[in-house]
Amino acid sequence: MNAKKFAFSSIAVFVFILVFENLFLDILMQSLYEQTASLWRTEEEMNNNRVWLILGQLIVSMGFVALFTKAFKRGGIPEGV
Repeated sequence: MNAKKFAFSSIAVFVFILVFENLFLDILMQSLYEQTASLWRTEEEMNNNRVWLILGQLIVSMGFVALFTKAFKRGGIPEGV
């Protein structure tokens, strides 16, 4: 896989992770978070660490794409699914 495809794929996976995470955590899990608010970090603490969280998601996305391209060379997306 060339660098251009790798970068595009990594960005696509990164965007998917961010969208899915926001839908799942902010919409579906919101009531559970409100019930257990004392267990979680405050919004302010999370905002202070947001850059590190996003960087971590980007690294995970790149790792996923690298693993996928090495492990599933023949069948593409259908084989991976």
